[in-house]
Amino acid sequence: MLAEHGKHRVLLLETDLYDPSQLRQLGLSSWAGLVECLQGECPPLAALRRIEPLSCYLLPAGGLASNPTELLDSERFSPLVKELAAHFDWILMDSPPSNPVADVLALKAQADGCLLVVRAARTPREALEESVRQLGRENVLGVVLNGIEGLDRRYSGYYGKYYTGGGPKGRR
Repeated sequence: MLAEHGKHRVLLLETDLYDPSQLRQLGLSSWAGLVECLQGECPPLAALRRIEPLSCYLLPAGGLASNPTELLDSERFSPLVKELAAHFDWILMDSPPSNPVADVLALKAQADGCLLVVRAARTPREALEESVRQLGRENVLGVVLNGIEGLDRRYSGYYGKYYTGGGPKGRR
């Protein structure tokens, strides 16, 4: 939504160096990414790719790192983020889970805020509370609840009553 219609230049920065999944989820082949940039093997702007139809850019995790936490906590990460920030309105960091991985605390230092993604009926309340405590309540901008089962069935009658594909009934 941030990148829709070219209103904002948006970068998805994949910082989950333990289990990178963005390329797989987008059906893309791999290329040099954040790991190679942090190791000094590739300039960050050269590793960016525009992703259509999402109208955003992606800097994937890149190759496997033997020391993910050390890379994200290194003195190279902050300048890299600052260099990228000069070219983008928004940088979204896709991070590993906040518990128990310490990487999120290293990322917090580079972020203006955090959105926590919580899976319905799977993420324990205690884990969410611990994440908020570690990140600091003032740094948590909101919580995204995903994986809700049966929501479509519950609202399908409501939406079917008022909408039919293209928009509200009677307003075509």
